[in-house]
Amino acid sequence: MNKVLNIFSFNLFLFVFTILLSACQNTPPLGMLKKKDQVLFKSSPITMPEPNHYQVHLRWAPIVIKDTRGENKTWMLYRAMDSQPLAPYMTLKPEQTEIIDPEVEAGATYTYLLGFLTGAELTGKESIKVTVPKDLVVTKLIRANTLTEYRRIFIEKAGIIETMGERLELIADELHSDSGTIQTYGNENLAPQGFNGRTPEILVIQVKRAFGNLNIQAIGQTGGKGLPGDKGAKGAPGRNGERAVSTVMRFSSRDGGSTESNPICGDLDKAVGKTGHQGGVGRQGGIGATGGNSPRVYVRIEQVSEIDIKVDKIIGKGGEGGDGGPGGDGGEGGEKGIEDIHGACRAPRKGDTGPNGPQGPKGNPGMGGLNNSPSCIKISNKEEGACSLFLEKNGFVL
Repeated sequence: MNKVLNIFSFNLFLFVFTILLSACQNTPPLGMLKKKDQVLFKSSPITMPEPNHYQVHLRWAPIVIKDTRGENKTWMLYRAMDSQPLAPYMTLKPEQTEIIDPEVEAGATYTYLLGFLTGAELTGKESIKVTVPKDLVVTKLIRANTLTEYRRIFIEKAGIIETMGERLELIADELHSDSGTIQTYGNENLAPQGFNGRTPEILVIQVKRAFGNLNIQAIGQTGGKGLPGDKGAKGAPGRNGERAVSTVMRFSSRDGGSTESNPICGDLDKAVGKTGHQGGVGRQGGIGATGGNSPRVYVRIEQVSEIDIKVDKIIGKGGEGGDGGPGGDGGEGGEKGIEDIHGACRAPRKGDTGPNGPQGPKGNPGMGGLNNSPSCIKISNKEEGACSLFLEKNGFVL
């Protein structure tokens, strides 16, 4: 009985030993054990004060630099920018668990690989892709209305973002403004001729933090110029010329005979056609089109920020009155009048065409828009303006 127990105990020992040995041989290095949803390789960008200046902070789980056989490993960090091939970037120190990469370009995507060298052979362990943020720097006038792909937006003193009346979606982590401007329309804010000015779509600005001074010019579009007036009526034709007749004078001679003079022409000036009458006055130009209303403005800044926001709501001006119509054409000259059987009168000319009429008066200017659009500015837990009139739904402002 004891012999049987001894054999059973020995076999059980061998079985447990075999399991432990197998588990030991298949266990990855300490620190590389993955728990459920555990991320071994992490990254985060470090924001620098200047625009488009970033660093990448890389962290990973502790690494054992000896394998189960006691061989030394040289742990390396490899790096590649965009589609370039991986290249050695840094040799890691024993038990090192993080680095900061200061040599990155804004907007580029980097691949980092953690691995070790055995001789000249690289064994990769963990890799990660990191896209470095890109900032928008506005130094002059730009026309844009969808600004959602930038982490930070910088508007310098001469910088202007113009929406041309379209809905503005400005979403970022940070907004820096050195007295920069966001406006709906600039100097060229005129509707087409005969059309009313547009009321621009809403301006929506949503950022986490904001700094400096920002000017918002919420301007309605100026109405179009009025249509031109119609042309004046044509002038009446001039009177026809009178007849011009040539005659021959007869004289008695001393010997009792008679002689004839050369043909004599009558009053030739009367035979010239008279000048046509002046054309009619042009019609008055059309009334200028109505200007557009100022747009709605919504600003949401999540955190307490040192920002001064000035909102100017400016209605669109009424359009300029239309030009007066052109004067009517002058009347045609009168026909020449002549009856010359002797051929002594040269043909007089037809009368001159009358002068065109004067241009019509200019139309009246149009009416300006109405300034009835609300605005709302939220900074942290403080509200300014008619914020209750704005509806927020799933991050979209209506």
